[in-house]
Amino acid sequence: MFIIKDNLQKPLLKSTSVLLLLVLLISCLPQDPEPGLRNGIAITEQLMASFELLDMDNRPRNRFREGENFQFSFRLRNVSERDTLQTRVSTTPLARNFVISNPEFFSVMKVAVKGYTNERMGRAVNSGPAEPFTLIGFALLPKTTLTYQVVWQTLVGIRYPMPLYDPVPRPGSWYDPRNYTRTGKEPKVERLLKGDYYSAFTLTIFGKQVPFRVDFTVY
Repeated sequence: MFIIKDNLQKPLLKSTSVLLLLVLLISCLPQDPEPGLRNGIAITEQLMASFELLDMDNRPRNRFREGENFQFSFRLRNVSERDTLQTRVSTTPLARNFVISNPEFFSVMKVAVKGYTNERMGRAVNSGPAEPFTLIGFALLPKTTLTYQVVWQTLVGIRYPMPLYDPVPRPGSWYDPRNYTRTGKEPKVERLLKGDYYSAFTLTIFGKQVPFRVDFTVY
Protein backbone atom coordinates (compact mmCIF):
# COMPACT_ATOMS: atom_id res chain seq x y z
CA MET A 1 0.00 0.00 0.00
CA PHE A 2 2.73 2.43 0.96
CA ILE A 3 4.77 1.34 -2.03
CA ILE A 4 1.88 2.09 -4.40
CA LYS A 5 1.41 5.56 -2.86
CA ASP A 6 5.12 6.29 -3.16
CA ASN A 7 5.13 5.22 -6.79
CA LEU A 8 2.21 7.54 -7.51
CA GLN A 9 3.87 10.49 -5.84
CA LYS A 10 7.16 10.27 -7.75
CA PRO A 11 5.66 11.04 -11.21
CA LEU A 12 3.59 13.80 -9.61
CA LEU A 13 6.62 15.40 -7.99
CA LYS A 14 8.58 15.06 -11.21
CA SER A 15 5.79 16.71 -13.24
CA THR A 16 5.55 19.54 -10.71
CA SER A 17 9.29 20.10 -10.86
CA VAL A 18 9.24 20.27 -14.67
CA LEU A 19 6.34 22.75 -14.59
CA LEU A 20 8.12 25.01 -12.09
CA LEU A 21 11.26 24.88 -14.23
CA LEU A 22 9.29 25.93 -17.34
CA VAL A 23 7.68 28.83 -15.48
CA LEU A 24 11.10 29.95 -14.26
CA LEU A 25 12.58 29.77 -17.77
CA ILE A 26 9.71 31.74 -19.28
CA SER A 27 10.01 34.44 -16.63
CA CYS A 28 13.71 34.79 -17.46
CA LEU A 29 13.11 35.35 -21.17
CA PRO A 30 13.66 38.92 -22.48
CA GLN A 31 10.42 40.82 -22.15
CA ASP A 32 9.37 43.58 -24.54
CA PRO A 33 9.04 46.62 -22.26
CA GLU A 34 6.69 48.31 -24.72
CA PRO A 35 4.80 45.65 -26.70
CA GLY A 36 2.77 48.37 -28.43
CA LEU A 37 5.87 49.91 -30.03
CA ARG A 38 7.38 47.49 -32.53
CA ASN A 39 11.02 47.96 -33.48
CA GLY A 40 11.33 50.81 -31.01
CA ILE A 41 14.68 52.48 -30.33
CA ALA A 42 15.50 54.44 -27.20
CA ILE A 43 16.05 58.16 -27.73
CA THR A 44 16.27 59.07 -24.05
CA GLU A 45 15.34 57.26 -20.85
CA GLN A 46 11.81 58.54 -21.35
CA LEU A 47 11.35 58.55 -25.11
CA MET A 48 11.23 55.72 -27.65
CA ALA A 49 10.64 55.97 -31.39
CA SER A 50 9.86 53.61 -34.25
CA PHE A 51 9.49 53.83 -38.03
CA GLU A 52 7.99 51.13 -40.23
CA LEU A 53 5.86 50.47 -43.30
CA LEU A 54 2.40 48.93 -43.05
CA ASP A 55 0.00 47.45 -45.55
CA MET A 56 -3.53 48.81 -45.79
CA ASP A 57 -4.60 46.43 -43.02
CA ASN A 58 -2.01 47.96 -40.64
CA ARG A 59 0.28 44.94 -40.77
CA PRO A 60 4.05 45.61 -40.87
CA ARG A 61 5.58 44.58 -44.20
CA ASN A 62 8.61 45.26 -46.37
CA ARG A 63 7.37 43.60 -49.56
CA PHE A 64 4.53 45.01 -51.67
CA ARG A 65 2.97 44.15 -55.02
CA GLU A 66 3.52 46.50 -57.94
CA GLY A 67 1.03 49.36 -57.69
CA GLU A 68 -0.06 48.41 -54.17
CA ASN A 69 -0.62 51.29 -51.79
CA PHE A 70 0.97 51.19 -48.36
CA GLN A 71 1.36 53.28 -45.21
CA PHE A 72 4.18 55.02 -43.37
CA SER A 73 4.08 54.88 -39.59
CA PHE A 74 6.29 56.92 -37.28
CA ARG A 75 5.70 56.79 -33.51
CA LEU A 76 7.05 58.43 -30.39
CA ARG A 77 6.26 56.93 -26.99
CA ASN A 78 6.80 58.24 -23.49
CA VAL A 79 7.72 55.05 -21.64
CA SER A 80 8.05 56.76 -18.27
CA GLU A 81 5.64 57.68 -15.51
CA ARG A 82 6.14 61.42 -15.95
CA ASP A 83 5.54 64.00 -18.67
CA THR A 84 8.38 64.15 -21.14
CA LEU A 85 7.33 67.31 -23.00
CA GLN A 86 5.52 69.87 -20.91
CA THR A 87 6.03 73.02 -22.95
CA ARG A 88 5.18 74.08 -26.47
CA VAL A 89 7.54 72.23 -28.72
CA SER A 90 8.31 75.33 -30.78
CA THR A 91 10.67 76.44 -28.01
CA THR A 92 12.64 73.18 -27.91
CA PRO A 93 15.16 71.51 -30.25
CA LEU A 94 12.49 68.92 -31.02
CA ALA A 95 10.38 71.42 -32.97
CA ARG A 96 13.12 73.05 -34.98
CA ASN A 97 13.85 69.79 -36.80
CA PHE A 98 10.69 67.87 -36.17
CA VAL A 99 8.88 65.46 -38.42
CA ILE A 100 6.87 67.07 -41.21
CA SER A 101 9.24 70.01 -41.56
CA ASN A 102 11.96 67.48 -42.46
CA PRO A 103 11.97 67.26 -46.30
CA GLU A 104 12.89 63.56 -46.24
CA PHE A 105 10.14 62.52 -43.83
CA PHE A 106 7.87 59.90 -45.49
CA SER A 107 9.79 60.20 -48.77
CA VAL A 108 10.80 57.27 -51.00
CA MET A 109 14.03 56.63 -52.89
CA LYS A 110 14.49 53.94 -55.53
CA VAL A 111 17.77 52.03 -55.30
CA ALA A 112 19.61 52.35 -58.61
CA VAL A 113 21.77 49.73 -60.24
CA LYS A 114 25.50 50.05 -59.61
CA GLY A 115 27.00 53.13 -61.17
CA TYR A 116 23.76 55.16 -61.21
CA THR A 117 22.21 57.59 -58.74
CA ASN A 118 19.26 56.61 -56.57
CA GLU A 119 16.02 58.16 -57.82
CA ARG A 120 13.73 60.20 -55.59
CA MET A 121 10.14 59.01 -56.09
CA GLY A 122 8.43 61.71 -54.08
CA ARG A 123 6.99 62.23 -50.64
CA ALA A 124 3.71 61.07 -49.14
CA VAL A 125 3.16 64.31 -47.21
CA ASN A 126 3.85 67.56 -49.03
CA SER A 127 3.55 71.10 -47.72
CA GLY A 128 3.89 74.45 -49.40
CA PRO A 129 6.06 77.25 -48.00
CA ALA A 130 3.03 79.39 -47.16
CA GLU A 131 1.48 76.77 -44.91
CA PRO A 132 4.05 74.24 -43.69
CA PHE A 133 2.56 71.22 -41.97
CA THR A 134 4.47 71.19 -38.70
CA LEU A 135 3.72 70.10 -35.20
CA ILE A 136 3.10 73.27 -33.19
CA GLY A 137 3.23 71.63 -29.80
CA PHE A 138 2.15 68.80 -27.59
CA ALA A 139 2.53 67.36 -24.13
CA LEU A 140 3.48 63.71 -24.34
CA LEU A 141 1.91 62.28 -21.22
CA PRO A 142 3.15 59.19 -19.35
CA LYS A 143 2.68 55.91 -21.23
CA THR A 144 1.37 57.81 -24.25
CA THR A 145 2.17 57.17 -27.91
CA LEU A 146 2.14 59.84 -30.60
CA THR A 147 1.67 58.47 -34.15
CA TYR A 148 2.14 59.94 -37.60
CA GLN A 149 0.62 57.57 -40.15
CA VAL A 150 -0.41 58.19 -43.75
CA VAL A 151 -0.66 56.30 -47.04
CA TRP A 152 1.84 56.67 -49.87
CA GLN A 153 -0.80 57.72 -52.39
CA THR A 154 -3.13 60.18 -50.68
CA LEU A 155 -6.39 61.30 -52.25
CA VAL A 156 -7.30 64.90 -52.94
CA GLY A 157 -9.71 66.37 -50.39
CA ILE A 158 -9.45 63.50 -47.89
CA ARG A 159 -8.44 64.42 -44.34
CA TYR A 160 -5.71 62.29 -42.82
CA PRO A 161 -5.57 62.90 -39.04
CA MET A 162 -2.02 63.30 -37.73
CA PRO A 163 -0.76 63.04 -35.12
CA LEU A 164 -2.86 60.52 -33.22
CA TYR A 165 -2.59 59.99 -29.47
CA ASP A 166 -2.94 56.69 -27.65
CA PRO A 167 -4.53 56.97 -25.20
CA VAL A 168 -6.44 60.08 -26.24
CA PRO A 169 -5.67 62.93 -23.80
CA ARG A 170 -8.34 63.55 -21.21
CA PRO A 171 -10.82 66.39 -21.85
CA GLY A 172 -9.28 69.73 -20.94
CA SER A 173 -5.70 68.62 -21.62
CA TRP A 174 -3.87 70.85 -24.06
CA TYR A 175 -2.77 69.13 -27.19
CA ASP A 176 -2.73 69.90 -30.88
CA PRO A 177 -4.46 67.40 -33.16
CA ARG A 178 -3.76 68.17 -36.80
CA ASN A 179 -4.94 66.93 -40.18
CA TYR A 180 -3.23 66.61 -43.53
CA THR A 181 -5.31 67.20 -46.66
CA ARG A 182 -3.86 67.07 -50.16
CA THR A 183 -5.22 69.97 -52.17
CA GLY A 184 -4.07 68.78 -55.58
CA LYS A 185 -1.44 71.50 -55.92
CA GLU A 186 1.29 69.33 -54.43
CA PRO A 187 3.44 67.08 -56.62
CA LYS A 188 1.58 63.81 -57.21
CA VAL A 189 3.34 60.58 -56.32
CA GLU A 190 3.00 57.65 -58.68
CA ARG A 191 2.48 53.98 -57.94
CA LEU A 192 5.76 52.18 -57.44
CA LEU A 193 7.00 49.74 -60.07
CA LYS A 194 9.09 46.66 -59.41
CA GLY A 195 12.39 47.36 -57.69
CA ASP A 196 14.16 47.99 -54.39
CA TYR A 197 13.34 51.12 -52.40
CA TYR A 198 13.97 52.78 -49.08
CA SER A 199 12.57 55.56 -46.94
CA ALA A 200 15.04 57.36 -44.69
CA PHE A 201 15.29 60.56 -42.68
CA THR A 202 17.16 61.96 -39.70
CA LEU A 203 15.53 63.90 -36.87
CA THR A 204 17.18 66.02 -34.22
CA ILE A 205 15.47 65.07 -30.98
CA PHE A 206 16.67 66.77 -27.81
CA GLY A 207 19.91 67.64 -29.56
CA LYS A 208 20.56 64.06 -30.69
CA GLN A 209 20.76 63.10 -34.39
CA VAL A 210 18.56 60.04 -34.79
CA PRO A 211 18.48 58.26 -38.19
CA PHE A 212 15.51 56.19 -39.34
CA ARG A 213 15.42 53.95 -42.39
CA VAL A 214 13.20 51.23 -43.84
CA ASP A 215 14.21 49.17 -46.89
CA PHE A 216 11.48 47.50 -48.93
CA THR A 217 10.84 45.72 -52.20
CA VAL A 218 8.11 46.05 -54.82
CA TYR A 219 7.60 42.87 -56.84
